[in-house]
Amino acid sequence: MKLRLMTRRRQGYMQKRTQAKNELHNILQRSNIKLTSYLSDIFSKTGQALIQLFIDGEILSIDRVEACRHKQVKASAEDLLTAMDGELSGVNRRLLEDSLEEYRFYSRKIKQMEDDIEYYILDHFPEEYGLLIEIPGVKKQSAAVILGEIGPHVEAFKTVGHLASWAGVSPGSNESAGKKKACTSPKVTNT
Repeated sequence: MKLRLMTRRRQGYMQKRTQAKNELHNILQRSNIKLTSYLSDIFSKTGQALIQLFIDGEILSIDRVEACRHKQVKASAEDLLTAMDGELSGVNRRLLEDSLEEYRFYSRKIKQMEDDIEYYILDHFPEEYGLLIEIPGVKKQSAAVILGEIGPHVEAFKTVGHLASWAGVSPGSNESAGKKKACTSPKVTNT
């Protein structure tokens, strides 16, 4: 139960961080700031440093942009400066600051929660956790969610079908007049 609460809280933090990222992207787009044209991730160190220039109200120059630019960034300082040639109002500057603070806040909360989850799992379910992460495609966070939602004892489910049905991943059986109809797995979450 405790693990389930922690994994769901982490998921909530992830959703809130995504919302903050989307808001920040929208502010930049409506201000005609096209950093995403040159940076694959505007939340990288370079991206955050460039956004901080806007927040601080800095006068943009090649030298300031170059100081923020990580050596692995392929775009030149000139290209980045051109992409930053937009109009950021005072209101949008404040909203940009809020969105970046939210992004950083939720990133810290996610990291803290992931550490707490791993500590809890290694203290309570080390063997089960080890077995789960050996499965191809099951990483640490997926294993934590599986343990949190299903628990370490799958004996509560009589068959694999019962577990799949409970998890909401078993397709329905749509048949009418002896004809089977195509169907997909239900989009249901157990909360």
